[in-house]
This record gives sequence, C-alpha cells and structure tokens, in this order.
Amino acid sequence: MWRSLSLMLLASALVGCVGKHSLGDNQACPCAPGWTCDATRDVCVATTGSCPAGTLRIPGPGSCAAPAGHVVPYKTVADLEALIQGDWLRCSGTDYAAQFGPGLRISPDHTWSALATGDGGALEPITSGFDGYGTWTADEVYADHIQINLLIVSGGGTGGFATFTDTGQMRLDNGNATPPDYVRLSGGGGCVGSGAAGAGGSASTAGGGGLSGGIGGFSGSGGAGGASGGSAGGGAGGATVTIPGPGDCAAPDGHALPYTTLADLEALIEGDWLKCSGTVFFPGIGVRISPDHTWNSLEGGDGGALQPITTGFDGYGTWTDEDLSPVHFQFNLLKATGGGAGYVVTFTDSGQVRLDFGDSAGNFVRLAAGDAGAGP
Repeated sequence: MWRSLSLMLLASALVGCVGKHSLGDNQACPCAPGWTCDATRDVCVATTGSCPAGTLRIPGPGSCAAPAGHVVPYKTVADLEALIQGDWLRCSGTDYAAQFGPGLRISPDHTWSALATGDGGALEPITSGFDGYGTWTADEVYADHIQINLLIVSGGGTGGFATFTDTGQMRLDNGNATPPDYVRLSGGGGCVGSGAAGAGGSASTAGGGGLSGGIGGFSGSGGAGGASGGSAGGGAGGATVTIPGPGDCAAPDGHALPYTTLADLEALIEGDWLKCSGTVFFPGIGVRISPDHTWNSLEGGDGGALQPITTGFDGYGTWTDEDLSPVHFQFNLLKATGGGAGYVVTFTDSGQVRLDFGDSAGNFVRLAAGDAGAGP
C-alpha cells in the first residue's frame, strides 16, 4: 500500500519590505506590493498563494473544503509530471504517508518527501532517517494509464494511479479500500520561517508555480469541460432529468430479450436506469448510459429528480463493450479514476436490466426519458 508520506512544505524565504527597505526574513508589517500582513504575527506573507524561499506553508483552515471538481484528463507521462508536482495536504483516506504526517511534496527533481506538522502548524519535509522520503518515477503501464511510483530511500516503495480535478484535488489510488484524497497547498494559512530549505524543498518551489499553470491548461480540455454540462456526455435525458414514478420498480417481470451483436447491446442499454435491488460498485440510485460512451451514477436531487454525478472521484467515467465469444458479450463500466467492473447484461421486454458481476448483481428498470422531466 502507499507508504505514508509526511507533508513537506515548499521551502522559500519569507521576506517583505517597508518603503525602500531591503527584503529580509519575517519583515514586519506594513508590507510591500505582492505581500499581505499576517496580523496574528505582524509579519508579511506572500499573496500569490505560494510561500517565499526559506519558509514553510501553514495549511488554511478551509483547505479541505474545496468543492468537488471535474476530473482533469491526461494521456502522457509529461502531463502527469506537470500535474503532480507541488505540495499536497491529505484530507481523507490512508496510505504509507499517513504515518508520518498530513501531506506530501512531489518535487521536479524526482524526489519526494512526506510533510510532517512542525512548529506553528507549518508542514515540514522529512529529509533524514530511513523513511518518509526518496525518489519518484512515472511510467505508462498500458495505454493512457500512467502509474506514479514513490521509491523509499531505504529500498522498496509503492505505486498507484493519480487522478486530479480542476479544483486542485488529487487521489492516489493503489487499490486500497480508502485511497487518500489530497488538495493542493496554496499557503492560505500563511508562511513561517524555517531553517535550511533542504534539497527537496528548493527543487519543488519552482515546480509548484508551474503546476498550477498546468492545471489551468488542462481543465478546459475534452472530458473535464464536457462533464460540467450535466452529464459526462450530454446523457440520454438531454436538458431534463427524470423523476422516478412510485411504481417504477413494481413492473412485472418480462421475458429475456435476446441480442446477438454489440450494436444490439448498445441500443438496448443506452438511457437512464433506476436501481431496484442488488449491489453494484457505483454510488447513487440509478445510472445513465450515454451514446458517447460515458456513464454517470444518478443520485436524488431537488423535487425527486435524478441528477447525474459529474464531479469528484467516483460515480462516472466511460464504458466499453466486447464480444468474448460467439453471442457472449461483456459490458464494462470504467471509473474516471481508473479500474471499474465488467458485467454480463440481460434485458427483458418489460424494461428491466440485470448487470451481473458474478458474485453480485444489480437489477434496474428503464426510466422513461422526459416523462416527468425537470431542469438539471
């Protein structure tokens, strides 16, 4: 599993100036342009969201309260490296880094450090001992699936898949039941002076600024932009979302509908479905299967309308289907964060569908598109 990485803050020297005075450590207020006075300590802090060289970050009190964002797609190792470099605060979940502190620093020189809580709440990088720091690599394990590997200085390490959102969140998924979710540190709680910056710290200062620009560049692309429209691909419901009727799950059992091609399967499965019984891996009370090969969980919204999940790390992604053998087809729901599940699908002529995973299955009924629509 992910080895716990203590949060290591970007090191830069806290400086400020008054009038024509030269910059210096912990410059007293009032502050020069580009700096803000921290009234609690009467010193100047950078207003750009990053701490100056030689200082450490203090996480802001609302750092983990950022709204869920849309997943930012990336396809190359270079994309991943641009997105992951910087300082991160862990908000939930557990991994190898958790035993050392609440954060993680990924530096452009391919070193990493856990960030531990130090004096004044500042996050300090671990740079000595046998654990909590080392080097990192990234490699494409198969098409469009890139793994980030944290290698420990004493040998060994851990690997997993990183997913980012356009609101500055990151999930490191190594298959753990509770993968850690992080948010990018911006120095919102202020900066404090530190001792020696350390090799890892100075390297990541430049990378931190470059990364935030990278996220802006990615967030307007393809899937992330499309997701904000209400469903990841426009969805079967168009501009409306369905309100389930009280008797939808009471429809009589129908006869199984045979299908013999992938085109038949796709024509039958596209649309909005209400879960009536059973177990599936995705959240919500329904699912939308869209013609553009995206899917979204449906959850209850205002007035009983079902709203597609389009943000965060769970509940949406893409789908594929495949012919495993003559007249045996599998339908695959792929999560935005990687992984997913493959199902054998059976339909009935009364609008029912079963997604059968082998040791578990979910039974759904088709929701009539536009029957009792409401604005999304």
